[in-house]
Amino acid sequence: MAPIIRTVSRFAEPDTAIEYARSRWEEGEIRIQRVAADSDRRDILEEVVEGIMRELEKRIGQIFVTMDLANIQYPSETWCRVIAHEVAPESPWAWEMDTVQNAAFHRYSRRASDYQMSTAL
Repeated sequence: MAPIIRTVSRFAEPDTAIEYARSRWEEGEIRIQRVAADSDRRDILEEVVEGIMRELEKRIGQIFVTMDLANIQYPSETWCRVIAHEVAPESPWAWEMDTVQNAAFHRYSRRASDYQMSTAL
């Protein structure tokens, strides 16, 4: 059975779409934080996240709103995966998009012009 692909465009209300995206992004960040005890793994995950963030800056720019970021998440999975493979070719556990892509989007979302701090983290 194929996985269900959820995109923010499936939500009628923009606020609901943004909350859904933020919750996924926060989960990715939490996964990164859980690896804190293993410094080698953490360092590799951080490198992948930083690589994705650099690409986000090229693709979305420095001036954007959260919905802009949410709208590119699904189509960005392909290039995020390429970055993960390039940065950590010997570490397939660092290619998990639910972790590295979502953590990168979470961190990058803090730069959005409409960013409001969440109480989750």
